[in-house]
Amino acid sequence: MDSYDGVVWSVAAPGSDTDASGAFQLLGSTIPAPPLFTPGTSSTAAITVLGYSDVWLPTVGYTDRLTFRKGTAQGPAGAVRVNTATGTAAVTSGVRDGLSYTVGATSQKVPNDRALAKVPPARLALPPVSNVPDIVSAKAEEYSGSADTVIQKLLNIERSLKSLGFLSHGRASDPVPSRAGEGADRITDLLSKSPMVGDQEQYASAFALMARRLGYPSRVVMGFAPKVTGSTTTVTGDDVTAWDEVAFDHVGWVPFFPTPTKTDAPKTQTTKPKLEPQPQVRQPPPADPRADALLTPVKTKDDAPKAKSAGWQLPAWVWVAAGVVVIPLLAYLLPVLLIAALKRRRRRRRRTHGPPDRRAAGPGTNCSTATPNSG
Repeated sequence: MDSYDGVVWSVAAPGSDTDASGAFQLLGSTIPAPPLFTPGTSSTAAITVLGYSDVWLPTVGYTDRLTFRKGTAQGPAGAVRVNTATGTAAVTSGVRDGLSYTVGATSQKVPNDRALAKVPPARLALPPVSNVPDIVSAKAEEYSGSADTVIQKLLNIERSLKSLGFLSHGRASDPVPSRAGEGADRITDLLSKSPMVGDQEQYASAFALMARRLGYPSRVVMGFAPKVTGSTTTVTGDDVTAWDEVAFDHVGWVPFFPTPTKTDAPKTQTTKPKLEPQPQVRQPPPADPRADALLTPVKTKDDAPKAKSAGWQLPAWVWVAAGVVVIPLLAYLLPVLLIAALKRRRRRRRRTHGPPDRRAAGPGTNCSTATPNSG
């Protein structure tokens, strides 16, 4: 699939002016080789359809021979169409249950990375891609890094998606659900969240769009990747997967597999760099003052009580001078004051005690009783 409209990838419409998409031709006795192709190994597969119905005919590699077995439900020869540029085949009347056929195919020979480092991308006319999210351009520059060859830039993008992302099919058993789809909003969601979580369809879409952004011819391939364990293999819907192919000049379409294999994605995803507004947080109720009273505060130097100001004080020399003068003065005056106090006490006692005539005479009069003479 080489056409993208911001919603889905699809096959270019018949008759479009794109040599990379090719055209579906009526099946004949011989099938021509692809226009851009390096043949590798050849193989033959006998296929029987059970429980599948669609127009696309399951094949392997690039088909060069196709024969239907006799005695099976098969479409007429005139209903089979083959696209040599993409290696796909279709039955216009539909593939029916019980159809049995034999396919002869040749695989694409893929040179090693060192050989591809010298090969430029092929110049092909591809259908346009539209409505590509802006983040694809930024991630293409970031993931490709400073590599100076086409193959190394593509390998850097493939490695970045595989190492930074996680695989999820959106099932209930997956640690993190993955939203389906390959539209512009889903690709933005895949590349903007950390870590990335998606399926093969989304990683293949992201890789193809980034390769297109760098100017390389790319397309998304949908197919089956069963585990071959013997001569007979059963292919089911669980084997459906997606990958990418990029065309190299004189080589052909080289596959890339950007889908990670890790499935234990963290449950918390963050979007960067978009900031989400935070809700207002209700303030907690005031603490109980009784609980604060139970706490013993820790005193610091700053909390120590400061000494009160003593105010104005007499100099020390004043106290010394007062001691030199007052003490001798007190020694001289104390006996005088004591004598005066004793005299005062005696006079007061004479007024209040003794005979009445003496109290009337006063404390300073010396009265005596005269005795008259007899003669």
